[in-house]
Amino acid sequence: VLRSAFKKVHIYVHQKYGYS
Repeated sequence: VLRSAFKKVHIYVHQKYGYS
Protein backbone atom coordinates (compact mmCIF):
# COMPACT_ATOMS: atom_id res chain seq x y z
CA VAL A 1 0.00 0.00 0.00
CA LEU A 2 2.81 2.36 0.95
CA ARG A 3 4.68 1.71 -2.27
CA SER A 4 1.51 2.32 -4.31
CA ALA A 5 0.95 5.62 -2.53
CA PHE A 6 4.57 6.61 -3.08
CA LYS A 7 4.28 5.83 -6.77
CA LYS A 8 1.11 7.90 -6.94
CA VAL A 9 2.89 10.84 -5.33
CA HIS A 10 5.84 10.40 -7.67
CA ILE A 11 3.51 10.62 -10.68
CA TYR A 12 1.78 13.66 -9.15
CA VAL A 13 5.09 15.44 -8.60
CA HIS A 14 6.28 14.49 -12.07
CA GLN A 15 3.16 16.01 -13.63
CA LYS A 16 3.13 19.09 -11.39
CA TYR A 17 6.83 19.98 -11.67
CA GLY A 18 7.57 18.21 -14.93
CA TYR A 19 10.99 16.78 -14.18
CA SER A 20 12.38 13.31 -14.79
